[in-house]
Amino acid sequence: ISGTDIKAGVIKLASGKGEISPYEQLFFEAAAMVASKDPDVRIITHTEQGTCALDQANYLIEHGVQPKQIAIGHIDGCTDMDELMSVAETGVYMNFDRVGMSGVFGAPLDSRRIACICGMVAAGYADKICISHDRIFMDLGREPHPIFPFLQGYQWDHIFRTFIPDLEKAGLTHEQTQAMITVNPQRF
Repeated sequence: ISGTDIKAGVIKLASGKGEISPYEQLFFEAAAMVASKDPDVRIITHTEQGTCALDQANYLIEHGVQPKQIAIGHIDGCTDMDELMSVAETGVYMNFDRVGMSGVFGAPLDSRRIACICGMVAAGYADKICISHDRIFMDLGREPHPIFPFLQGYQWDHIFRTFIPDLEKAGLTHEQTQAMITVNPQRF
């Protein structure tokens, strides 16, 4: 960070739905410039409903960022296996991080996320999947937000109480699911 000894460990980038705008591209270019010079810097992106994931990965890689430095966020908004496979083939990490947000804001149902994760694991990409929450609604000590009734699965314990057991019922091993919530994020 200019004028200090502080270095960013993670850079967050975002693009809107369906395209990386010219304005957003300025930020991608700046982040790529930093990360391409420092292999310890990580980039986590925001995709809107899982769109532009491949464009984000390709842009950053083409601008010198190593795939191991990149995690594509909210990839679970996309349930197109061809698109997911294309992203995985770039070597970047894929954040399935809106678990529990089902059927609102364009989000798929968790059952679709599970099918996609199982497909990605079967294709050999278990080591590139990170599972987490992207919980943005603060409710502790506040009046309930009007959207809460639509987000019943979007609770802090949903991953452990429901999602991981459902992944294991679908055929993933306990070791695989634990790696997706601990080992893979640590490696990233």
